[in-house]
Amino acid sequence: MSYYVGIDIGGSGSRLAVAAADGTVRYARQGPGISVSDEGVDVLGIVATLLAVAEPELADVAGIGVGCSGVASLVAQPGELAQAIRGLAVAGNMSCPVALAVDAATAALGALAGQAGCVTALGTGAISVGWDGQHRWHRVDGWGHLLGDRGGGAWIGIAALSAAMEAADGVSPGGEALLQAATKRFGPSPTWPQRLYPRPDKAAALASTAHANAAGPMPDKSTRLATSPISAARPTM
Repeated sequence: MSYYVGIDIGGSGSRLAVAAADGTVRYARQGPGISVSDEGVDVLGIVATLLAVAEPELADVAGIGVGCSGVASLVAQPGELAQAIRGLAVAGNMSCPVALAVDAATAALGALAGQAGCVTALGTGAISVGWDGQHRWHRVDGWGHLLGDRGGGAWIGIAALSAAMEAADGVSPGGEALLQAATKRFGPSPTWPQRLYPRPDKAAALASTAHANAAGPMPDKSTRLATSPISAARPTM
């Protein structure tokens, strides 16, 4: 019997599943999420880790599909990466075609069963993609936690930590509950820059704080603006 290997790699984790042609999943494994460095994202290393835990007797693989966050933005030569993944597969006695795509595209194809439509994927990041069912794709966001990913876990985590830091600075008391929750997670607020900025998995670390929002209401944007240092320094009319 032939099997297909599907690999999904996101900011906070990765998964491998082996399924028969009828969709029956034989088994699944989990692995690490991507980290970002000056050289890009470590997709190949994660794929190697996941394939290494695949059952050794599973040699009759008809195809491998990889959906990965960041492929469209952080990988300079996706074609070369796909060839490198195929090299890993061949080394593991899986001589078969390999398809590599941004995870939002694979999510759309899976969720819509190959039909035209639009899908929004929310995880560590956030991206929406639309497909006309033939040749045209349209993308919104998915630009990473520094430039976008509005509504994703890292985006929520940044908002939570920003509100917590404002509470620590005495600028706004609205983030006090968030400050307490984040202090338990990362330690005293003055240490957050050294704990977060150098991390290659910053997005995942930020997303891990999203649950802290349950500790209390986020100050709304107008409240945060009105109590910002700039507003406090502005003379009233």
